[in-house]
Parts: sequence; structure tokens; C-alpha cells
Amino acid sequence: YLAGSWVVLQVIDVLTQNVALPPWVFTMTLTLLIIGLPITAATAYFQGIGRSSDRLGGHGAAAAGSGPSDATTPRGLFTWGNVLKGGVAALALWGVAVTGWMVLGARQTEESEWDLVTGLDEIRRLVGEYEYPGAYAIARELDGVISNDSVRESMWAEVSRTLMLETDPPGAMAFRRDYTPADSEWEELGSTPVEVERFPLGLSRVRFELEGYLPRETSDFSGRLAAAPPFRLDTEETLPRGMTRVSGGSAKIWAPGLEQLDSLALGDFFMDIHEVTNRDYKAFVDAGGYRDPACWTHPFERDGRTLSFDEAVAGLVDQTGRPGPSGWEVGSYPEGADDIPVTGVSWYEAEAYACFVGKALPTVYHWYTAADPFSSNHVVPLSNYDGQGPAPVGQYSGVTRDGAYDMAGNVREWTRNPDGEARYIQGGGWNDPEYAFNDAITSLAFDRSPGNGVRLVQYPDTTNIGAASAEIEKAFRDYAAE
Repeated sequence: YLAGSWVVLQVIDVLTQNVALPPWVFTMTLTLLIIGLPITAATAYFQGIGRSSDRLGGHGAAAAGSGPSDATTPRGLFTWGNVLKGGVAALALWGVAVTGWMVLGARQTEESEWDLVTGLDEIRRLVGEYEYPGAYAIARELDGVISNDSVRESMWAEVSRTLMLETDPPGAMAFRRDYTPADSEWEELGSTPVEVERFPLGLSRVRFELEGYLPRETSDFSGRLAAAPPFRLDTEETLPRGMTRVSGGSAKIWAPGLEQLDSLALGDFFMDIHEVTNRDYKAFVDAGGYRDPACWTHPFERDGRTLSFDEAVAGLVDQTGRPGPSGWEVGSYPEGADDIPVTGVSWYEAEAYACFVGKALPTVYHWYTAADPFSSNHVVPLSNYDGQGPAPVGQYSGVTRDGAYDMAGNVREWTRNPDGEARYIQGGGWNDPEYAFNDAITSLAFDRSPGNGVRLVQYPDTTNIGAASAEIEKAFRDYAAE
């Protein structure tokens, strides 16, 4: 019996590996054989006693007829006929269970494999369209269905990557959520430094929280987080009010006409979370900013000649001839427009206001570092390019990776760099085409168009500020000379 059982188990093991029987078939077979072992041993024992009595000439109790009948003795119960019937019943039970699984289970397996194939195809389609959140969600559903490790690894490689998140100081709790919708829930990742095995591809928002420090949010689209140094956390004393910290690093400008520029190493810097508003700018006007030349430090150049301070500011007036932005009247903005970004200011006015509040215009390098144009397919659809006019700052949810709102659309933002008498003005405004977010645009320094606005920075680290502020001449290919 033991030898036969061993052979049976070997056969079941081979079938399990080659016919893909479920593991419970082996367990069930072993259980039935174990149950049969004492029954077979008892039958052999009692049948052996009977044969011994017969060999002794019938002197046993049973042969003499002095005991109970064979039907009521263990010998009558434990017979080889009954063992055979029990074996047939066990075999029938085993056969019904295995056949039922092969009929029903195989059908479910076929449906699951079809769902798996369909799911993997859908993941590839979504990844091809940069719909990473949807692809990642499907991968999470399929993970429990996949039995092949190589298929699982290949699937996750299409939608995620391993990522190390670090902060300075360490010990901050890290959270992640999809970039959209804006009210999506935060998923806890762990305490920094933390290695996230399956961080979704695409644009995610990441948030760090540590007691005694201000929360810091960032996002990742182009793989920046994978190579990012530890994210520095600020306190209320180290971070200026209304500003966000932007991580520096190697800055390269990817914009038409500027691709020829070399990369520059930049330190961390602070940028206004919102554009300068009418309320903010009126403090400069009311303080006599247009009469005091202290903050008008750059030469006024127009049409090849240099203007005096009085000549220059004489033309920087509102619609009623008073000092102020071109769209204001009687030295002020319309009622109810406190939080609308100031518009209609020239580069010179933007520079003077920056000096007045102790900040600076960003260089083109710093502006592009904060804006991250590679995230435009996520940021631009959530920004103000509707052609209806500027919106209150922060009304639109298009936020850059370091937490600056409205860098795409709403109003154009002056930068420091000159190109002759022009200056670079970035991001595009409410009345510009959406591709303006990725473009390198210049306007004459005296231009006071309704879409011109201001966003300011501070440079706690002045690494390469001079090089980043230098004049930038656009490079255009002369096809006529080819």
C-alpha cells in the first residue's frame, strides 16, 4: 500500500507541473491515501487472524461458532471487498473534484487570460497616449491575476519605476497623488528617506510633511525626482511669505531659438506662488514709486537713444494720464479686481517694482527651471488661455512642479534677460495661443500691452546669476542660405 501510494503521488506531482493542476489536488490525494492507510492495515490484520485460525484446524472461537457471527466482528467489517468499495468511492470523489475543476476552472482561467491580454493591451495603449494614471490603475487590478513573474515585471516597468525620495532634514512623511484631479486623495509612501518600488510614471504630486517645518509640494513628469537631491524643507523663518522654493540643478532651456544655449548650474531659489496682483502693485504706486528714481536703475533705451528718467516715466501713465499701468484709471484699478494680476506694465516698471519690494525678475534660465515646459500637456489644459481676460491668481489649478500657479497663461511674465532693446516675456497670457508656454517670446522693454504682467524671485544662492542674466540673442536658421 505504501509503495503504491508513493507511485500515485509521483504521478499526481508530474501532472500538477505539466497539466497545471491546482496544488489542492496533490493535497487531496495525499489526504485520501492517509485515510486509507489505517483501514488497509486493519483489514490486513483482521483477515490475517482469520487465516491463522483456519490453519490451526478450526479451533478458533469463530470456527467453533461460540462467538458472534462474522457480520458483527471487525473481521466482518474489515474485508478486502469493503476496502475495494472504499477505494472506488475515494477514486470517484477525487475524479469528480478534479473533473469539476477542469471544466469550471479551465473556463475561468480562459476568461482570466482573456482579461489579462485585454488589460495588457489597454495598458500599452494608455501609455502610448501618456495616460499613465489610467494605465497604473489597470496594472494594480491585474497584478493579482498574473502568475508569471516575468510578465508582471514587464507590466510594471511600463507604468512605474523605482524611486528614492529624500528630504533635508530626513524623517518627513512623503505622500503622492495624481496631478489631476486637484482633489484626488494623497497616498502615504513612508518616512524619508524612502524607496518607492512602484512609483507611477507620468506627472504626480509629491508632498512632504515634517513637524516644525512648512509642508513642501513638488511634482515630477520628466523623471526629475529620480535624480533629485534631497528636498530641503523650510520653516516660516527661512521661506519668504507668498513664495515657494524651487530646486536648482543643471538648467537647460528647451525653447525654439534657444536650444543652442549651454546648460547652467543653478542654486535653489524662491519664486512667487502667484503673479503680482493689482493690490500688490498699488502699494508701489501709492508710495510714489513713479516719482522716486531710486529703483529705476536701468538705462531707458528707445529707438537707439537713451532717455532721461523724466522723459521715460512721462509715458508710463494710465488712461487718465496718472502714473500707473496702462489699463488703470485715476491712479487705480477697477473695483473688485484686487486679486487680478497687474497688467499693462513695461519691463522698466516691472524692474522698478521688483526693486521696491526687495526682489528681482527671474532670468530666463530660472523661469524655465520653475516652469518645466515638459509638463505642458498637464499644466496648459488647466491654465487660463480662454481669451476672456485675466483671472484672479490661483483660480486655475495649473500648477508647476514646485507649486507656482499661472506660469502658463493668465498674463505674460517679464524676465531679466535682454535681446537688444527687447526683453524676454514668458508663459503666454490669456489672449495668447497655448504653445506660448513653451516658446521664447520677446517684447520691447517699453511695451505695455494688456497681457504683460509680473512674477518675482529671490536668489538666496547666486550661483551663475550673472551668466543666467546675460543678453540672449535668438538663433534662427537662415534657410535661404542653405
